[in-house]
Amino acid sequence: MTTPHESAMNEKTGPVFRSHQEAMIKGDMAVIDELYGEDFVNHSPGLPDDMRNGPGAIKGSYGFLRSAFSDMLIEHHDVIVDGDLVGLRWTWHATHVGPFLGIPPTGARVSIEGYDLILVRDGKIRGAWVYQDNLDLMAQLGAASASQAAAEG
Repeated sequence: MTTPHESAMNEKTGPVFRSHQEAMIKGDMAVIDELYGEDFVNHSPGLPDDMRNGPGAIKGSYGFLRSAFSDMLIEHHDVIVDGDLVGLRWTWHATHVGPFLGIPPTGARVSIEGYDLILVRDGKIRGAWVYQDNLDLMAQLGAASASQAAAEG
C-alpha cells in the first residue's frame, strides 16, 4: 500500500519508506545493505543486543517478524522531517502465522500503532528509535488480557 506521504519521497524519507515496504513487507533483505549504514544503531527499548547494531540487526529483526507474521501492511499516517531526523506515526497490520515470543500461531489478524524516529545521514539510515504498542499486540495474540493492555496503555 502506498500512502500519500510515500508519493513525496525525498532523500530523508525515501530510505525509511523503502525499508518498511521493500524489506519488511516484501522481504527483500538485500535492500537493507543499500539503505543502512554500517554504523546503524537501533536504540529502541526492549531489543536483544543482536538486534541493535549494523544492517544485520535489521535483517534479523525483519526476518524474525516475517517468520511469525504474514500479510503485513504498514500505513504511514504522519511524517515529519527535521534536519537528519524523520518522524513517522504508523499502523502495522499482519496475520500471526508462526511462533512469536513463545506464542504459537493463532491465525489472528493484528494491528498495532507506533512511532519511529529515524536518523538518515548521507543517504543511509544511521539510527532508529521505535516505539510501538507491544502490550496491545500481546493482548490481540491472547498473551495479555484486554484489561491489562488498557491499564498499561
